[in-house]
Amino acid sequence: MINRALTMSWICLAVASVACSGGRETHGLVGFGGEWAVAVGNQVYAFEKGTNGWTLTAAPAPGNITGLFGFGGEWAVGVGNQIYGFQKSNGTWKSMALPAPGEITGLVGFGGEWAVSVGRYVYILQKGKNEWTAATPPAPGNISGLFGLGGDWVVGVGNRVYVFEKTKGTWATVAPPAPGAITGVIGLGGEWAVVANGQVYASQGQNASGAWVATAAPIPMK
Repeated sequence: MINRALTMSWICLAVASVACSGGRETHGLVGFGGEWAVAVGNQVYAFEKGTNGWTLTAAPAPGNITGLFGFGGEWAVGVGNQIYGFQKSNGTWKSMALPAPGEITGLVGFGGEWAVSVGRYVYILQKGKNEWTAATPPAPGNISGLFGLGGDWVVGVGNRVYVFEKTKGTWATVAPPAPGAITGVIGLGGEWAVVANGQVYASQGQNASGAWVATAAPIPMK
């Protein structure tokens, strides 16, 4: 299973995907424990625990965001098949990596290494390499969110959360069906969070146990 201690050393959890509501698209989820960030259209919003709403945290991205990763006001996003980084210190976006094999629906990155979901596959780009390589067999359906580290991956497919364990080489569902089509997913030690229907939900328990509970104000879709 996903290593909790190693994962926490990553500081943040990140995923992304696409769904429509109210004329704009929501593409991602970053965070855990009641503090979140999401992408809506070409904007990144943050929600702090104990507050009543979402606030903008970056300049508009170069296009509609299709993948989101980051923390502390510094973000990496997928726009189509491109990865851009936003630096809080200078307030600008810049290209960060080779074009992905297709439209990005999930994005994770650390230390110059990247992973993206495209269609039913997870691809990785290692630091110093000049090509993307498939890291998993095809998922049970088109992936709508990505989180992972070290070859273990969590994805959203429809309204289900799946985990790929590198040692087993198979996909398995690990949570009850979400309240709607998943547009972002993260997982840690049997605790899961998703974006569905413009809302962040959290659930505890593996193997289809536990209930989903809303954990933030509705995402600003208009």
